[in-house]
Amino acid sequence: MLPLAWGVRNAPGLASPGVMLAAVTACAAAYGYGATSVVDIQLDFSAGDVSQVQVLDKHEYAGRRSHTYDLILPAWGPRTGQNSIEVSAATYQAVNIGDNVCITLHPGAVGLPWFTSAACGATASAVPPGP
Repeated sequence: MLPLAWGVRNAPGLASPGVMLAAVTACAAAYGYGATSVVDIQLDFSAGDVSQVQVLDKHEYAGRRSHTYDLILPAWGPRTGQNSIEVSAATYQAVNIGDNVCITLHPGAVGLPWFTSAACGATASAVPPGP
């Protein structure tokens, strides 16, 4: 990627070499974060710690091009205070307010914790790494 950026640094229409450097840096940072997340999750073979957490509330958001399902939960694991997690449609429909949802917290292969969530008694559905 760097040789390509160096080759077009004087291309017509380029605002400045600094703008090009900033764009390349932003792309490299995004790629680095994504690659680290994939390695962290794919190489973590731990069973994880399962916690049952009571659902305080749930919200469904429908946009023009997206549809998300969020559960509002009290503090659990590394999360302090009330928090929201995005879940699959199946998990959202399987739990009601007051039910428990099972959160499986994994340590991560490179030390970046991540979790899966599912209605208790169901198979866990993968979610993006959470802080």
